[in-house]
Amino acid sequence: MEDDSVFIVPFGPASIAESSAPDSIASGTAAVEGWPFAEICIESEAPSDLISLSLIHRAASCAEGIPGEPRQMLPGYDSGVMALVIGIFCIISFFTRNHSTFIKTFLKDLLTVREHSNIFDDHTVNESLVTGGLLVTLFLAEGILIAGAWRLISDTYPGIFISTAICTLFAAGIYGLQLIAYSITGYVFSTPSGRSQWLRGFNASQTLLALALLLPALALLFNPGLTVIMLWISGSFYVIGRMIFIFKGFRIFYTNIFSLIYFISYLCTLEIAPIVFLYRNSNYIE
Repeated sequence: MEDDSVFIVPFGPASIAESSAPDSIASGTAAVEGWPFAEICIESEAPSDLISLSLIHRAASCAEGIPGEPRQMLPGYDSGVMALVIGIFCIISFFTRNHSTFIKTFLKDLLTVREHSNIFDDHTVNESLVTGGLLVTLFLAEGILIAGAWRLISDTYPGIFISTAICTLFAAGIYGLQLIAYSITGYVFSTPSGRSQWLRGFNASQTLLALALLLPALALLFNPGLTVIMLWISGSFYVIGRMIFIFKGFRIFYTNIFSLIYFISYLCTLEIAPIVFLYRNSNYIE
């Protein structure tokens, strides 16, 4: 098949002198910007040297291609973040090897309420170690998820490892503040047994939440395109855990109609106010 590429061949001075505008138009020439007169022809009528230059230009254009953009590194490929994740898995495996019924124990602490402590309850050192390991897992999972949300809403992102470390420390700080606030509230408004059950229920809700958030956090690390979906799933798990914990607190603190006023005050102070505060100050991250 013959190539019908168009070639523009400029005239020399002699050609320009010998040609006139009407004659050039009649003979197949046309005025082109930059060249007073030029002859337009197809490839089969063009001089051989001009065809060679055209083919070289085409080959050079194909060799250069389209300039690419650097691919952004996945959060899961960061060596610092992966070291933290592997360390967490090692901690969980080490602490849970002799305490295989920890999930059953935590569910019991979260869902049951007793008037008095049971002397047959077995709270061993292994259980405390499992709780500590899962709490560290929770802080890291929340740090990964919060860092993913930070990456979405902010243009000043400090980096994968640094942002994850900052958000992990932030999650640990929030847990510490909540534990102090619940301890003071339980000491003031409940019996020692009720306070102990409430705090154990809080720790149980956090450790079970760690198991629920671990998979969404790992999915976010290796597929950042799922960040929004994983944040919604993680938020749903968090809300469900908080609702169960609040219901247990209601069962512990509610004794009469007047205690309901204290319980509403607790909800406004410790559950609703921190969320409103964080939401209002989240704009400063941008």
